[in-house]
Amino acid sequence: MQRAALLLLTLVFVGLLLALWITAPTDAEEPSEPPAIAPSLWSDFGPDDVSEVLFVDKDPAGYTLLHRDETWSVRTPDGDEVAARPQRARAVVAALASLESLRAIHGPPVDYGLGESALRVLVTLEGGDSRLLRVGDALPVGEGHYVAVGSDREVHVVPSLPLAMVAVDPLDLIAQEPTP
Repeated sequence: MQRAALLLLTLVFVGLLLALWITAPTDAEEPSEPPAIAPSLWSDFGPDDVSEVLFVDKDPAGYTLLHRDETWSVRTPDGDEVAARPQRARAVVAALASLESLRAIHGPPVDYGLGESALRVLVTLEGGDSRLLRVGDALPVGEGHYVAVGSDREVHVVPSLPLAMVAVDPLDLIAQEPTP
């Protein structure tokens, strides 16, 4: 009796496996590319496409990183223009160009430090197009900052590391004269 029950159970199990195999789809669907988490911050540009970058933080006049031909300079809030360290200047612009949104947040920008006191970075390209980045608070947990592009009310989260290259002390950009 036990043998017959075991044989019957095995036949039922094989029948179920066979039914599953027959009804399974034979066309293997290619996995589709997952949708982007959040839109990119802006269209592509590189250091050679930039004519100037204006940084406005505490001083309303701000300071400007200028790019003419192959030279970089810094215009101070007083209007003085001094030579900039080219590698550092290019690194700042490359970091700006590479900023990617980790995710978008819908809410009042002011709640994320994107009010009037936020750091504003205005990138002007050779063709005259410009892009504004507003930098807000750091995330309360994790490595990121809140930013907004232009006057857009949509808030994005970007990684802190590339943003640290952007939020530089202007003195770090100025080429230092060698001391004798």
